[in-house]
Amino acid sequence: DEVGELSLSLQAKLLKAVEEKRIRRVGASIEIPVDLRVIAATSRNLQEMTARGEFRADLYDRLNVLSLNTIPLREQKEKIRELVFAGLERERGALNRKTRFQIESSAFSLLETQAWTGNFRELQNFVLKLAIEYADAEIITQSNVAALLAEKEIVELG
Repeated sequence: DEVGELSLSLQAKLLKAVEEKRIRRVGASIEIPVDLRVIAATSRNLQEMTARGEFRADLYDRLNVLSLNTIPLREQKEKIRELVFAGLERERGALNRKTRFQIESSAFSLLETQAWTGNFRELQNFVLKLAIEYADAEIITQSNVAALLAEKEIVELG
């Protein structure tokens, strides 16, 4: 995750492992053969980083066999409701809650206005906190959601 954050020295080590299919374990003195496939993710533009010399071109070429560009959650507001319901249902089972979570429509509207810069993981973690905090509530309200958003400092205080 975040391959674009690797230092140039770590990039060189990763490239060596990919090219030679050999690694040296921490503390070991010999290299061992490995059969590996690399799945890497980043939110940075590796092409631009390569052009600036911040990312190794040879590693970029090795990793860029198949690219998948994802759309940020903030550009997919229509999916937030579905993701929240699915997350609450998953947590209902984990919490041994008998009834499904109910959530006010205005609470969804509030969630849909957030930037969710951490994308799916940030929303998923928020839903977990929401389920735990309001595990016994009959309905999750807009004020419940607002309180947790303020606590996470997502909502701008203004």
